[in-house]
Amino acid sequence: MELKNLKPSAPVPFTTTVPPREKIAAFTVGAEDPKQDSSWSYTYYATWGSLSVEHDDTFMYQLPYPTGQSFPVSQGFHGKYSHNGGDCYSIDFKMPEGSPIHAARAGTVVGIKDDSNVGGSDKKFEWDANYILVQHSDGTLGHYVHLQKGGVKVKIGDTVQTGQLIGLSPAAVDMRLMRARQQLKQFLGDDQPPMEDSDKGSVGVRML
Repeated sequence: MELKNLKPSAPVPFTTTVPPREKIAAFTVGAEDPKQDSSWSYTYYATWGSLSVEHDDTFMYQLPYPTGQSFPVSQGFHGKYSHNGGDCYSIDFKMPEGSPIHAARAGTVVGIKDDSNVGGSDKKFEWDANYILVQHSDGTLGHYVHLQKGGVKVKIGDTVQTGQLIGLSPAAVDMRLMRARQQLKQFLGDDQPPMEDSDKGSVGVRML
């Protein structure tokens, strides 16, 4: 954030958690010298979650497909192709189109998208991907990404059990676990890297 002749009411960079469907006042700025010109500019990054969530590292996740089946991992933790920053603990499974995706852990469905047939490796397609977001008992989120158009089999508010069918895959499906719970907004200073360039968005897990 760049401020000229302005003083913020809270330290910047500023980070906070915004509860769902709510608006909050982040902070205010006021002129230091009312007789001088003032200006300001900022950038921000928003994602799901709260960094205060603590993952239960003792929990053992199931693989996100039916028992008895197996699929190759096309990209794992810290994969050089795209698993970096907040996505560093994602796992990509290579599957035939239309393969069933099952919940790796029980929870409540808090987000879905299944109306897109647009995609690609470029970052500009990041928000076009179909997904299911499941909130777990410890507040973390299971993020099942790159699903088939029309392939989401649950709705927001549904309670899902471990191993339950939740969606259908395209040619590959990406599963990640996020330290996320609600929406996080971060106002960034010039010398602070965006959150997507850090590893704070996801955590490693163990699978059966």
